[in-house]
Amino acid sequence: MIAEANAPAWEARFTKMRASLPPSEQVRLDHFMEVIQQRGAISINMRPSVLRDFLQSEKYLNIYEWCAEQARLSGRVASQIFAEKLGAYHVRRLAFDALLTRANQFRYGALSIGGLGAQHYGQFCTALRTNFPERCPSLAYLWGDSLNSYTDPLGNIDEPALCAGAADHIHRHLIGALKHGSHACKAAESEWAGLLFADSDIIEAVFIADVSLAAVEEVRIAKADYQQLWDLAFADYGRKLKDAELALAFDFVKIRRAEVDARIRLTRC
Repeated sequence: MIAEANAPAWEARFTKMRASLPPSEQVRLDHFMEVIQQRGAISINMRPSVLRDFLQSEKYLNIYEWCAEQARLSGRVASQIFAEKLGAYHVRRLAFDALLTRANQFRYGALSIGGLGAQHYGQFCTALRTNFPERCPSLAYLWGDSLNSYTDPLGNIDEPALCAGAADHIHRHLIGALKHGSHACKAAESEWAGLLFADSDIIEAVFIADVSLAAVEEVRIAKADYQQLWDLAFADYGRKLKDAELALAFDFVKIRRAEVDARIRLTRC
C-alpha cells in the first residue's frame, strides 16, 4: 500500500523539520504529536438529516450506497442521482474513483483530535473511536481533501502529489505535525483541535470499513447551534413553523431522543 510505503519519507521529513526548530518549539511539537497519537481519530461531519438517518439505520452510507438507496426509493437511475448530488464535483469524483480500486466502497472522514470538525459538511461532528477501524489495511490519511487538492474541474489528477501525500494510521501523527506543527508550536493547546480544520483544509481519512453506531465515541456540536435547534424543536409548541423549519425540528427531535436514550453521547462545545 502506498501509504505504508511512504513511512520512511514521512519520518525523514519530520526529522528535518524538527531539527530546524529551536529547543522550546521542539518540545511543543513533540507534545502536539503525542496528542495526535493518543487522540487522533476519524471524524465525519453530518447535517441533521444525515445524522438522523444514521441513527435510524445504524449504518453510515457512502455516496454510492446513498445513491443506490435513493434510486430504489424513487425509481430513478442511480448515476443521474450521483451526478446531481455531486454537482460541480461530479467529474472530479469520477476521475478520482476511476484511478483507484474498490473506490465505490470508500468512506471519507477527517483526522480529528477534538472540536467541531469540518463544519462545512455539517454542524454535527461524529467522532469515531480512536481504535476504529481496527486492523484495517484500507485506511489512509491524505495531506489534503482528495477532490480539491489533487483533481481539477476537468478531471485531471496530480498522481505524484496524491501518492506522496498519503500516510498510514500509524504515522498519522507525522502528517499532522508536518502540516500544522509550525502553528501548533505557537498556539495554545486549546487551539490545536481547530488547527486540523483551519480554512476548511482537512487531513482527509479514506477507508473501507462499515461505520456503525457502535463505532461512534461522541457527537460534538457548537453550543449555539445546539441551542438554536433546541429552541426550534421545543421552545414554543404554539409557534407556527415553516415546512423547512418543521423538517429540521423533526430531525433534531430524533437526535435528541437518541441522546436521552443514551444511544449517542452529544457534547456541546
